[in-house]
Amino acid sequence: MLLWHGKKITFKIKKASRERIKEGCQLVEAETKALLNLKGGRTESGGISDGKELGLINSYRSKPGEPPRHQTGDLMGSVTYELAPVLPIGRVGTNLEYARALELGYEPRNLKPRPYLRPALYNSAGALRAIFGRRVI
Repeated sequence: MLLWHGKKITFKIKKASRERIKEGCQLVEAETKALLNLKGGRTESGGISDGKELGLINSYRSKPGEPPRHQTGDLMGSVTYELAPVLPIGRVGTNLEYARALELGYEPRNLKPRPYLRPALYNSAGALRAIFGRRVI
């Protein structure tokens, strides 16, 4: 006699997929915030420093190709993840308007890219493979 547990197995797979996507999003979110936590140029008076008062030119600002340096913490604090309500889909990002210009660059202002999301995903690739490679059943 054959017992069919199709609905039970399908539910188990969907639940495990959703849990893994959430875990993966949390991992990439944490890595993104770690990349954005490089200290930038805040002075004791609260102004943004470029390091000139220390005799260092542009020592606190990110260079093109590097993640943006921590200035106010707004970008780092805005990074979060969301899960689609039905489909097993998640995404990590921010709703700040200038975040896209930092990630991809902004030609009208001659701003070169300072990626932080793509490197975070790349840095997390091995751990993501481990998360999604675990057996469900």
